[in-house]
Amino acid sequence: MNVQKKKFSLANAHLKFQILIMQITQIIFWKQLFFNVQMLVIFIEYKVERKRIALQK
Repeated sequence: MNVQKKKFSLANAHLKFQILIMQITQIIFWKQLFFNVQMLVIFIEYKVERKRIALQK
């Protein structure tokens, strides 16, 4: 009975650990995605600004 309980709690801890890892990777993924979108927006603004300056000359 005690051995069974230990095995169960170990499996439970492992499952909780896996869920935690999944949540962390998801957070990292979304932060990375957000960062990439921001970079893209900055890049597009830079391109537009350069075109505007070129047209003014």
